Amino acid sequence: MFARILSRVLSLIAKDLRTGSRDQLMTYMLLSPFVLGLGFALLMPILEGAGPHFVVSERLDATWVDALAAHGEIERVADREAVVARVLDRDDALGVAQVDHPGALPEVIVEGDEAEALRGLPAAILDHAARTRAGEVLTAVERVPVDPEGARARSQLRLITAALLTYAVSVVVGVMLGFTILEEKTSGVIRTYLVSPLRFWEYLAAKLGLAAVLALAMVVPAVALPLGLSVDWLAIELSTLAGLPFALSMGLIVGVVAKDQLAAIAALKALLPLWTSLPILGFVLPQRWLWTQWAFANHWTVQALFAAMGERTDPWTSAALAATTGVPVLLAVAWWLRGRLGYAQASA
Repeated sequence: MFARILSRVLSLIAKDLRTGSRDQLMTYMLLSPFVLGLGFALLMPILEGAGPHFVVSERLDATWVDALAAHGEIERVADREAVVARVLDRDDALGVAQVDHPGALPEVIVEGDEAEALRGLPAAILDHAARTRAGEVLTAVERVPVDPEGARARSQLRLITAALLTYAVSVVVGVMLGFTILEEKTSGVIRTYLVSPLRFWEYLAAKLGLAAVLALAMVVPAVALPLGLSVDWLAIELSTLAGLPFALSMGLIVGVVAKDQLAAIAALKALLPLWTSLPILGFVLPQRWLWTQWAFANHWTVQALFAAMGERTDPWTSAALAATTGVPVLLAVAWWLRGRLGYAQASA
């Protein structure tokens, strides 16, 4: 009995692998962890290594320019008005303009929404340069005055991005699952299954089993490319596994509601913000509002991955909560899918 069930499940998995290997969309999705991981690995050093950006007027004395250049990138513009316009641009550029009063320090121009340490950096550099020029013996200004905090922030940014990317891999696998079910619906394969010995739970086990194996395998390049191999792989894989019920349920919903690929794309547009954007709030919401995320398995999944990737905190509580909140969603959607595919009527 068990051998026959296992044989049917494995046969369906093998059939899905053969079908998927001939589908270009599935191939692109399978390659996505490599592309995303490589892009992340190339981009993060640029973001982490970014220093202050100073915008100076052409009239600014070379002494001040040299002092600023020792601590960041220099951009020259025509006059004070051009400095102001450049500072008001979208990035955190810091403006320095020459003043006409003899002996006065240059004018520092900031937008006001920069980080406090960054906002005070130009004045500190100019003051240090002025006192040095006056003959005082001073210790060197640190390149980044709050470097330990800055380094920690950059490290956290890398871990947050890696955790979100790793979770996104599971969502991509869920999308693949949804399109596989849609293909079987539109091609009439489901009708063949309905009159075969294949039961719905065997069908579902084959789909979810293959999806789980793919997700756990695809996580490896997504994590290894940006973070390297010296990570807690057991914690990462188990956290990924705990988050799979919720991530894969999106694919089942696509399989339920979509009648063709256009409808599937429309469903994804509606579902992806909930499945992929909400976990970001766990890192930006004030502590008093975090309770609004407690019901969502994707929040707990990303928090577990974040902890597993280097925060030296316990990922297991978050992983357990991810499974606890995700499994009911998967079961409800699976029951819905059972009715839509016709298994409920066939078994009646």
